[in-house]
Amino acid sequence: MFPQTLQTSFFTGLSNIRCCDVAVKYENQRKTLILLVVGQDNLKRNILAMYDITDFAYREPSLFCKKISDFDIRSAKFLDKRDANQFVTCGKENIRFWRLKHKVINGVSLVLNEHGRDTVFNDFCVFDYDNLVNIQQMPQDAENIKNNYK
Repeated sequence: MFPQTLQTSFFTGLSNIRCCDVAVKYENQRKTLILLVVGQDNLKRNILAMYDITDFAYREPSLFCKKISDFDIRSAKFLDKRDANQFVTCGKENIRFWRLKHKVINGVSLVLNEHGRDTVFNDFCVFDYDNLVNIQQMPQDAENIKNNYK
């Protein structure tokens, strides 16, 4: 369970932090909270850094892994908040899917062809299709709710 609020800070070594996201990683029956931070280092290179923030209230977060990216990154989000192994980034002329395996981050670009030229992708939304309600049942459910409140 994520804490409701936690007011604290720590030094990441990154400047110009653009975005961050949190997810859970399960490994060897151990639950780890992972914070994904996207920023730049002192040489102005784009950095993806993942921190272990499991006991953030009691100890300093530790760097889990990091990756230098040659691609501009404006936004990053985990595909599933219960799985910190896969996430998506977007930026100038690129959308990339990333995978964390054995503390190594590898990415693959989405082929955009002419749609990516001179386009800046600022943000995106990740849907969990497994938890969506069946659209055909929605009108019936809405009608039942309306009838109950008459």
